[in-house]
Amino acid sequence: MIDTHSHLWFDHFKDDFSVVLERAQQAGVHTMVQVGCDQQSSKASVELAEKYAQCYATVGLHPNDHDHWNDGKALDWMRELLDQSEKIVAIGETGIDYYRSAEEALIQQKMLAGQCQLANEYRLPVIIHNRHTKRPQEGVDGLNPAEEDVLKVLDELSMKPDKVIFHCFSGSLQMAQQVVERGWIISFSGVVTYPNAGELREVAQMVPEGQFVVETDCPFLPPQKYRGQRNEPAYIAETALVVAQARSQSVEQIEQLTDANASRIFGLKKPSLEH
Repeated sequence: MIDTHSHLWFDHFKDDFSVVLERAQQAGVHTMVQVGCDQQSSKASVELAEKYAQCYATVGLHPNDHDHWNDGKALDWMRELLDQSEKIVAIGETGIDYYRSAEEALIQQKMLAGQCQLANEYRLPVIIHNRHTKRPQEGVDGLNPAEEDVLKVLDELSMKPDKVIFHCFSGSLQMAQQVVERGWIISFSGVVTYPNAGELREVAQMVPEGQFVVETDCPFLPPQKYRGQRNEPAYIAETALVVAQARSQSVEQIEQLTDANASRIFGLKKPSLEH
């Protein structure tokens, strides 16, 4: 399987990194996309990708790091990394996050637009982080403000099918339908396994075969079986199992579908891990 969104550069893995990679391999996770959230973590993701055959990287600036946008300088270091490594497969994670604060709405939208334009320039997909306010307010078509704004920015840039991945999707059926209609991708994390995630399992049931992938977002959001523990790539099988159950398909079918989708979207090649 392919873990399309992980953060193995976190200190959570510094003491047993090689063991985590070994467990992933034993669990059948042959490829892991390391996702950057700022300049430091983007560089760390690229370093992991260059060092390990099973790792790829992304570069981007998280919406909560709006203080580091610096009048476009962020795009300079992203371009520098993009020109240095052929193992960068996406831009992000970027997006709209009004959960902690909505005061920076305009700067977040500018950050998102700038990184989407960069993704178009390099013909790469963009990974979207989208989170609503602590007290969701429904707007047009039942969407909350964060969802409305992220769609507005992406639509204004005419983002193409397969070029937008909504990572760790936890939105409503209405939002999922908006994503699907545009040909974009929904990524399921361990959240889909939680007891209160019934609507998300409905999303898993309705999304077309070519428009979903799976991820861990490790070290965060472990599947229900591992709640309270550090998440890691090996645990992605639990997410695949629940998605399979929601879709009345076998785990093997979900593995094949998500592998094919992730390989197509990110341009991935299965690594040779022979020593």
